Amino acid sequence: MNLTSAKTLYNLAQKEYELENDRGKVLDTKANMLLVLCFPPLLFIFNTSTTWNAFINLFSKNKNMISYEYSISLIIVILTCIFIGFILASIRNILNIIDLKSYERLSISSMKDDLFRYNTENDFSLFAAIKYDLAITENRKINDEKAALFGSACSFLLYDTFIFVLYFIVLKLSGLN
Repeated sequence: MNLTSAKTLYNLAQKEYELENDRGKVLDTKANMLLVLCFPPLLFIFNTSTTWNAFINLFSKNKNMISYEYSISLIIVILTCIFIGFILASIRNILNIIDLKSYERLSISSMKDDLFRYNTENDFSLFAAIKYDLAITENRKINDEKAALFGSACSFLLYDTFIFVLYFIVLKLSGLN
């Protein structure tokens, strides 16, 4: 391998390393934004008096309650529990994205001893390219795991959207709002 090809390989590995780091930053930013979107619907559900009335109706020992009211209360409680479960699963996945292990980093100080071990610039460029490749492989695994968790969190929030719409359809049809 000549000096030009070793430097080209090194430059390619360095660019790929930077791209993988940028991918991780984008995933972290998206996860933080998604986390912010999780809390308003959760707060809305907890602050809705209809939700609390449904829980009270369901667990009260009121013998005069009509089976229709009981059924509607049961449906609202089930939808609320599913909604909360999906939101919490999404939040868990998002926090796992944020908390995932740190990236493999390369620095000048970690390679300065190796600089003097190699006789030619060609040898050192090849060594540095291999180091970058190892870091890229580890960082790609982390980013792939983050991307899978992000996709799962988005799916849970999509399911929550359907549950939320169904919740309001039940409220409108029941006349409890």
